[in-house]
Amino acid sequence: MTPASRGLLMSVLLPLCLLAAGPAMADEIDAQMERGRRLYQEGKLGEALEAVEVASTLMRQKKAEAMQAVFPDPPPGWTADQAQSQAVAKVFMGGGITASRLYRQRGDKGRVKLEVVSDSPLMQGVALLLTNPLLVQSAPGAKLIRLGQDNALLTSHGESRAEVQMVVDGRLLVRAEASGLERAAETAKEFATRLDLERLRRLAR
Repeated sequence: MTPASRGLLMSVLLPLCLLAAGPAMADEIDAQMERGRRLYQEGKLGEALEAVEVASTLMRQKKAEAMQAVFPDPPPGWTADQAQSQAVAKVFMGGGITASRLYRQRGDKGRVKLEVVSDSPLMQGVALLLTNPLLVQSAPGAKLIRLGQDNALLTSHGESRAEVQMVVDGRLLVRAEASGLERAAETAKEFATRLDLERLRRLAR
């Protein structure tokens, strides 16, 4: 197996093996960075690159876990699943980090999914819409709104389903998708504003 192939395999397997690594992950990141530096000095560029890619994957995984803390507790009348996160290596669709949490309305069919995507090329399309009102006007059911200090895109699909999207600090895509609700647009906006955006901004730096 070539160094490049080993690096690709490790970038896929490590996030699955280290979900519960805890503080030991930081030590492993340091170890891989030091290993990469040593191999680089020895002229073993392929192995050095592999070590750096492993460290990069571990750092993305650590950031993904930290992003789970931005989701709010369920409001009265709602329950919530446990927050989830995933770090994808750059070799797959440009990479990125995704964290999400699903909220369920008690005794009803209402659902809200909050999602945060970091360092992904997927946010470029939304960012373009947020800075070009003419493009928004051509999108069915879409309109620009203001949520706090951020511009957002609200897309309604009838009365019972709506989605809010906004880009935070140019690196974070925030989504709130509401379905099965009579006031889906208002609910999506309300849940989006409950996210801890200040914590998100710190993570983006």
